[in-house]
Amino acid sequence: MNNSSETSTTFDTAVFHRLAHSEFTYLALILFVHIAIWFNCYSFDLVWDDVPEITDNPLLEENIWHGLFVGQHRQMKQERAEWIKPVHDSYRPIRFVSYKLDLMAHKLSPQGLHIHNLILSILAIVIVFWAGGTLQIGRARLIVTALFAFHPVQVESIAYVSARGDLLSAIFALLSFTIYIHESKNLKRNYLLIALGMISFIASIASKESSLLLPIPVLLAMARYQKGKKLIIPGMSLIAAAIIWWFLRSKVVTSIGQDTITPTIKYAPNYYLTYVRTFFLPMDCSIARQTIKSAPIASLLVIAASYIALSFVTFKKKTVELQTIHLGVTFFATLLLPSLVVISVTGIAADRYMYLPIFGLAISSSVIGVRLFNIFKQLTPVLKWTIYTTLTAYGLALLWVSYNQTTTWRSSILLYSHATKQEPDSPFAWYGLGHSLMQTQGCEAAEPLFQKATTLSNAAISAWNNLGVCQLRRGAVQAALLSFQQAINESDGLHPAAWFNMGESHVLLGQTPDACVAYRNALRIKPDYVKAQNKIHSFCHPQKKVTHYE
Repeated sequence: MNNSSETSTTFDTAVFHRLAHSEFTYLALILFVHIAIWFNCYSFDLVWDDVPEITDNPLLEENIWHGLFVGQHRQMKQERAEWIKPVHDSYRPIRFVSYKLDLMAHKLSPQGLHIHNLILSILAIVIVFWAGGTLQIGRARLIVTALFAFHPVQVESIAYVSARGDLLSAIFALLSFTIYIHESKNLKRNYLLIALGMISFIASIASKESSLLLPIPVLLAMARYQKGKKLIIPGMSLIAAAIIWWFLRSKVVTSIGQDTITPTIKYAPNYYLTYVRTFFLPMDCSIARQTIKSAPIASLLVIAASYIALSFVTFKKKTVELQTIHLGVTFFATLLLPSLVVISVTGIAADRYMYLPIFGLAISSSVIGVRLFNIFKQLTPVLKWTIYTTLTAYGLALLWVSYNQTTTWRSSILLYSHATKQEPDSPFAWYGLGHSLMQTQGCEAAEPLFQKATTLSNAAISAWNNLGVCQLRRGAVQAALLSFQQAINESDGLHPAAWFNMGESHVLLGQTPDACVAYRNALRIKPDYVKAQNKIHSFCHPQKKVTHYE
């Protein structure tokens, strides 16, 4: 009996020991902490573009088939879509389907939308863990998974419901990436895996276009296991997927209406450096993080030289460690590149653009970190424990910043108040705060904020329009006219609401002909502008004389 009892105790201890050191136990712990941090979003309001893109999306009430062949901005109310500058659109049918499922499940309740985003983020973490195992980076995959799960820049993509395209795109891109690597390890070609990888890639770019350059890191990763001609079929399948998506997109939406390639290339070093700094020191998370408009030739040369040197050393040494670091850097650089086009247009380096690219930086930094740890553990115990303490403090800081960052998404007022503190020179942040206060407290609280936004940038189109509305409400008609004219000028004459409001101002001044011109301009831009139609009917059509014949 005693021997049996001792054997049972020994067995239980062995099982517990294996569980305690199992990577799946650590994954479960990561998921538990992730849920604990982000679950508070469950009770949050819809903020920013969530209302016009989701709850006020007229296509969600129509047949799902119709919504699959409409651009992103045509899924919004037309009065919002028409004055976007520059004119551009996106084709994201997978994201549309996910919102349609929300409508069917819970009528687009904020709680249901937030829970859906949280579930998607959990799925993404599991796929990251799987991808790390596929890359054979050992225990470093736990660090990669933890960074992906807890990093503060991930908050925006999860808490902001309209950023669901980033979540869906990342899930399908990482799935495609992992499937292709699995296929490359097979001695015999597996066409089923290639087809699944191809479908996943199409789903990724149909969720958001930012993963369009995924074939580059995929083929680089596959090159570790297959060479030359063996890469042709996987490469052709990825190119075919991109062509299929581009063909569908070209039938639905138009391209960006201005040159974006030149400024993107010119300022790309600044954008990359901004995100690298944010990765290591993520203390400035903000929806309004502005970029520096300068052409850093020195930065460009340093970045280019560093990558070329890393590529050269990797090619010469051909060690798994160097190959993995090089792959991570390439993944980050290529997957962030499409988003740099949007940044060059808006001037805002949003956190959500990093949701997928952070996987690459996490890989490189984790492999380097493990390597340094193996060197440092040979040092004195005091220095070793100093390193332990520093890394632990850094990890806890990431958790704390992430938790605090999620709380700013509770309401629009909190979100934009935080943005104005982080980026006091951002007209976008001041306008957003003003717009939120205008809806809840009226123009008295909002007008100074609109004024602040316009002093920071003449191109703050919506701020000029809303400033004019507030001026009109307090009787400053002449000042309102100037504000509406500024909004019209900055929008190249394509802001229907500003034209309509200008017409209202002219009516108050008794200038009926000028009012009619303004109303007609609003209707020209937006033919179904009901308010403009009614005003034209009331003020601009003289009563016809009726002649009675005997």
